[in-house]
Amino acid sequence: MPTVSGPSLEEFIDLYGKLYKQTDQILSLHVSSHLSNAVETARMARRLFMGRCRIEVIDSFSTTVGLGYLAQAAAVAAQRGHDLDDCIRLIRGLVPHIYVFFLVKHLPYLEREGRISPAQSLLGTMLDIMPLLQIEEGEIIPLEKVRNGQQGVDKLVDYVSEFGQLQRATILQQGFPAETTALLERLEAVYPGQEFNVLSCNPSLAVRLGPEALGVVVLEAVS
Repeated sequence: MPTVSGPSLEEFIDLYGKLYKQTDQILSLHVSSHLSNAVETARMARRLFMGRCRIEVIDSFSTTVGLGYLAQAAAVAAQRGHDLDDCIRLIRGLVPHIYVFFLVKHLPYLEREGRISPAQSLLGTMLDIMPLLQIEEGEIIPLEKVRNGQQGVDKLVDYVSEFGQLQRATILQQGFPAETTALLERLEAVYPGQEFNVLSCNPSLAVRLGPEALGVVVLEAVS
């Protein structure tokens, strides 16, 4: 099975060094510290620039598109003239409103991540059990189990339907699962006029969830 690793300390030092030549303030936003060592490594690199450049390292408590939503929001705020502290407050205010749900079909990947035991992986594979997961406070946690992809789509729609309004929403897939179209059509029926992008999982998430994973990332509308 493939694996991934976070950026090295040297890579962060090199990046901060290049940015330091252009600015004295850096907002460094990263994938959840429960899923990667990037936050810890970034904070180690930051120490080398203390007194010369203000570097704020932020844990997104999310990953993939959820992290992207935060980065885009911060970039737009900066372009509109908001200072670093404003951008930090904005991100921290949005973090609790980002939700990530996934249906996983291949259990050995969860076994490797320590999410389930070898016995659970073997038994679940034999019985065609598919777990539904959520990223909550930066950690992958189990929600419930289903026996086929259609039931998984039903549950994903149920989870998303709990939100009154969506600011942004994206369907994530790995390996173009057959249920992607069904999920998209169901969500469009629940939220007429809402745009649902369909994207592939990034490598760091794909190696954790395995092929044919299907998920939804939601940014809840914030008043």
